[in-house]
Amino acid sequence: MNNAGIEQNRKKKSHWLLWWLVDKNAIQEEADNYHSIKFLDSSRGHSVICMSIAIVVTLTLIIFGTVKLDGLTDVVLFLLFSYFVYKGHLWAILGVMIYWTFAKLYLIVSLGAVVLQQNGSNEWPIIMQAVWWSIYMHFFYSALLVEIKRKKLK
Repeated sequence: MNNAGIEQNRKKKSHWLLWWLVDKNAIQEEADNYHSIKFLDSSRGHSVICMSIAIVVTLTLIIFGTVKLDGLTDVVLFLLFSYFVYKGHLWAILGVMIYWTFAKLYLIVSLGAVVLQQNGSNEWPIIMQAVWWSIYMHFFYSALLVEIKRKKLK
């Protein structure tokens, strides 16, 4: 199947908020056509794009003083994860899923403390962190499943 067909198949059953719901046929097709699919049309490519967005946002927030310089740790880790996800390393995909989960949990807990101090005045930042987590996890999970399928095909 060509790139457009795989992408269309993926869009049919794409549940970005319910990240664990993936189209098994699209995953299998991507694993079968692993080397012929354009990188940016692949689950690995989508995961790298997500990490690149996180890198740009973090750097922007550091430049404008919204995030402290220790945010550079996130940038470095995402750069490393991006490289190894690009190379198709299963451990890197698992690592970024775990790191992303802990990073978002930390932000949710931190933001929750602020919301409690302000008597629940604004819960949207907490909700948005959960939404971002779900969106990214969908792409990471899809890449994970493709790599697992690909390893079985070898």
